[in-house]
Amino acid sequence: MDRFKDGHGFPHEIGLFLGYPLDDVKGFIKNKGRNYTLCGLWKVYGDLGDAKEKFEEYKQCREHCLECLRQGQSVLQLILAD
Repeated sequence: MDRFKDGHGFPHEIGLFLGYPLDDVKGFIKNKGRNYTLCGLWKVYGDLGDAKEKFEEYKQCREHCLECLRQGQSVLQLILAD
């Protein structure tokens, strides 16, 4: 919380809670956001193949959720869906 209060921006470690791979979070911090191998939903410093697979999975999930919303489902229904 001190980083927010002091105006130093968003703590990069939050990426771990968002599901970003540890190697990518550590790489981002170490490289100050530069020297990445791929920039997609996050900047990739670790396993490129794994990141590409995850990006595709997230894309498919996003498209599915958007289609459900277009068909009239609520966000709550999406969250509670099996």
